[in-house]
Amino acid sequence: MTFFWANVSKRLARELAQEAGLKVAHATRELTAKYGEPPTDAFVRDLWPLLRDRWLEMRPGICALVVADLRNAGLGDGSINVSTKVGRRAYLQSCRLSKRLTAIVLAAFVDEKRLMNHRSTKVAGSPGESEGQPAAVDSSAKPVRKGGSLRLVASGQVGAVERDEALYMLACRAVLTRTVCQELRESGGNFGGRRPRIALDMLLDWIAENYPNSVYIEPNSDDGIDEMVVPKECQELLGEIRDGAIVGSALFMLRTADKSYEAEEDCKNIQEKLNAYWQAHDSAVNVPWN
Repeated sequence: MTFFWANVSKRLARELAQEAGLKVAHATRELTAKYGEPPTDAFVRDLWPLLRDRWLEMRPGICALVVADLRNAGLGDGSINVSTKVGRRAYLQSCRLSKRLTAIVLAAFVDEKRLMNHRSTKVAGSPGESEGQPAAVDSSAKPVRKGGSLRLVASGQVGAVERDEALYMLACRAVLTRTVCQELRESGGNFGGRRPRIALDMLLDWIAENYPNSVYIEPNSDDGIDEMVVPKECQELLGEIRDGAIVGSALFMLRTADKSYEAEEDCKNIQEKLNAYWQAHDSAVNVPWN
């Protein structure tokens, strides 16, 4: 699978750039210039503590695979019980940076998308599951197509309860997302103010609670959208949610700005995305009751 820095979470990219002493406002470009695409061994050598304590910590499935490979290579303290999250953390901390560790971690980072897809399709009850692992998925379930093609269902394809649940989740997300945009519009340009931040926190907390397997490091405004069940007549509502998620992601980026010029650039980006949202969705989309 081809690796592109543009496919890495913006939050993670900015954390990596900051740790590497690069310009956070242009994290993707800076990381590409410094480490290459795909990255070289220098990437892991420079950023192993962050990759260990943040990236692997928040990716239990990949963490388990990396730990297994490291143990098979005879690295670290082999006496540590790695069947728990705490154990895996302690084991990784016992591993000294070496060429073999660098190769294993780099391979996992570059191939993350495929590894995540592999983990998510495991059959319930299969060997290797342990504390902190992603929830198993029934292999007989109809797969969800990613990358903008959600599970679209017609009225007669799901039961009344399932359909009502789908509409409820869409309505919740639309309301929370619109609240972020409304608070930003009424902030008078103070996008980093308390009210917009609280509105975004409410949305992100809801996402983390309802779509935990879609969260990467921290919840982002667009996490879990591709996991939602969307009745065919709700495409306009979906568009409102997607456009609002773009605004929320732009607001989240403001939180990571370290320099005034970074904050100014983030605010300009927020305003641009916010204008586009209200131009397209001046009136809220109604959600059908049944």
